[in-house]
Amino acid sequence: YRDGDIVFVDNNSSPFPLIREKEYILELSDGRQLLKMVEPNRDGTYNLLSHNAPPENGVQIVAARRVRFVRKS
Repeated sequence: YRDGDIVFVDNNSSPFPLIREKEYILELSDGRQLLKMVEPNRDGTYNLLSHNAPPENGVQIVAARRVRFVRKS
């Protein structure tokens, strides 16, 4: 996404397990908040996927809100 794009997200937290390759605003166990796609792992962690960065594997997610729409600037 680019500066000025507007991201619309659900007001409520998404239920776990999260849906593969959907975009979410994520709150991670280390306190970071990121906009990423997810890929669930069998151990309850997730791989975080991005269009512009390498995957981050085995991440514990505390909370997530699903991205519904992005309005490009």
